[in-house]
Amino acid sequence: ALEVANEPSVNVQYFSSHDPYSETHKSEVRITPGGKGVIEGLAVKTANVVVAPSISLDVVASVSRDGTLIVMDTAQNLELQHVPESVNSLILRNGVTVLTLKEEFEKDCEAAWACVGAAIGLAEPSVHFRITTALRLGGRSLLNRYVENVHSLLEKRPQRSMHSSFANDLSVSSWRSTREVSTPVFGDEHTSTESFVPRFECKIDDDSEEQGSRPVVVPKHQFAWNMIFKDAFEATEAVRPGHHDVHIATITKNQRLTPDDYNRNIFHMEFDISDTPIKYQIGDALGVFGHNDEVEVEKFINDYGLDAEAFVGVPARGRMNKNQVEYVTVRNLLTQHLDLFGRPSKKFYIALAQHAKSRYQYLRLMHIGTDDAESFKLGIHETLTYADLLLQYDTARPTIEALVEMIPEIKARHYSISSSMKVCPRSVHLLVVAVDWETPLRRRRTGQCTRYLNGLRPGQKVTVDIQTSVLRLPPNPKQPIVMAGLGTGMAPFRAFIQERMWQKESGIDVGPCVLYFGARHKAQEWLYGEELEKYEGKGLVKLGLAWSRDQEHKVYIQHKITEDGELLKKYLGEDKGYFYLCGPTWPVPDVRDAIAKGLTPEKVKDGVVDVEVVEELKDDGRYILEVY
Repeated sequence: ALEVANEPSVNVQYFSSHDPYSETHKSEVRITPGGKGVIEGLAVKTANVVVAPSISLDVVASVSRDGTLIVMDTAQNLELQHVPESVNSLILRNGVTVLTLKEEFEKDCEAAWACVGAAIGLAEPSVHFRITTALRLGGRSLLNRYVENVHSLLEKRPQRSMHSSFANDLSVSSWRSTREVSTPVFGDEHTSTESFVPRFECKIDDDSEEQGSRPVVVPKHQFAWNMIFKDAFEATEAVRPGHHDVHIATITKNQRLTPDDYNRNIFHMEFDISDTPIKYQIGDALGVFGHNDEVEVEKFINDYGLDAEAFVGVPARGRMNKNQVEYVTVRNLLTQHLDLFGRPSKKFYIALAQHAKSRYQYLRLMHIGTDDAESFKLGIHETLTYADLLLQYDTARPTIEALVEMIPEIKARHYSISSSMKVCPRSVHLLVVAVDWETPLRRRRTGQCTRYLNGLRPGQKVTVDIQTSVLRLPPNPKQPIVMAGLGTGMAPFRAFIQERMWQKESGIDVGPCVLYFGARHKAQEWLYGEELEKYEGKGLVKLGLAWSRDQEHKVYIQHKITEDGELLKKYLGEDKGYFYLCGPTWPVPDVRDAIAKGLTPEKVKDGVVDVEVVEELKDDGRYILEVY
């Protein structure tokens, strides 16, 4: 780099940083004409030329509009048609030219040299020639070949007027991954390519009243001081510092269970928790802090006119001490912190109205937030989001500090755990259905957290917590259990059966198990079917399966329960067993009546359904529902 720095026609600045969360090293070279002053300060946000080991959303986002991305030519990157749709769309939208470079050069040369060669080649080919000539004085080497190779690639790129002279500053970034990072793919949906980005807890002075009580944009140099003098400011990296008992788990499996051409995407996930103190019980739920879609966030940032790299100091909350503040970038804030694409309340309409500069927009927002119930209901049906309203009412432009106070945090979505910790001591299993729907105006919407989960791939990190549940096995293993699950309501009962199998194999005498499961089609939705049929073959469980669309007349779980009336009378009545239902609320009355008929068959003959017997089960704690 000294050869380049000593060249009288150029000024060179070199920046280097390491992200411990994504385990990525980023180098940056900034080049300016010799007669122009060198810019001081932090590294630039985007670069005209980026050299990277692979294509990802973050890498493409770091390329300036009409810039060049140079990718190491490995087997993974040769098949550019396999690049996710979200990444492809960003490449096309920003006019990024993608070139490949043989991997052999990357192995033997510093990436910074490729940056220098690429930038100078774009700016002024004659300057590039003089530099490579000077480098050759030491003899032809791989370094020379590396720079020459980059230059030859860039010569194939159509010259643009902005690069026809050396009048513009050029910046070049180089990414080097220290671990394999996979880019998630799921249909046409955009997904997050990073598990999480660091946040920092810092102590503030007692006299910093404004910063400690309200969100505030923090100058970058102030954040830098906190990072340089971490001990003095008591600065620490933290994961959701305002929350209790939040942990980082690693995805080890994400497998679709339904056929690819089926209209419902139900998938099985496994999380490695061996590096966490997580302990869970049968029936517990795993809470996942989902991320907003990165491409949608970037679009909102651009449309709203925000500085994505600005730092915001969020005041203490939750478990944080009152003199602490959380520093987070605007991009991180809108991706992982604020529920930007959530459903706004009437209070938000009223709060947004206070920022409107148009009297019409002010009155309109106030009217919807107070008296216009029909318009508010239409917004709910259309799933209007905070982002939709902020862009629709364009004369109301709350600052990012105000948005922190107006938009609620992303809350954890909890999913019933489908594994027993006795059987899977180092992992947590989930059964999830991708939520999507069409609004009355035919807009396609997707669930925030299920889309996030669906896009995750093995190796990625997830922020999670544990929530207890009402679903618990009987205190006596000999007591029968009767379970009824619809769709993903199967999840906790798979854990129940795993636990009972573990008890049986450990020499514990266990009581009978009955599982009623309902879905539309057996061929498409027999979730964990092979596993459960093996349990049935071992005599551990009796299965009652209801496939509502596999015959002319519809069959539901209540029909199967009615057929087993005598069995239920023995298990739930004589043997004091437990009944569990997990799934949607709609079958609850029919299931209750089916149980009542089985427990009191003599009254059924008289045309009476004695639901009081079910109430007695409930009072005894043996009729347990988890419905939604």
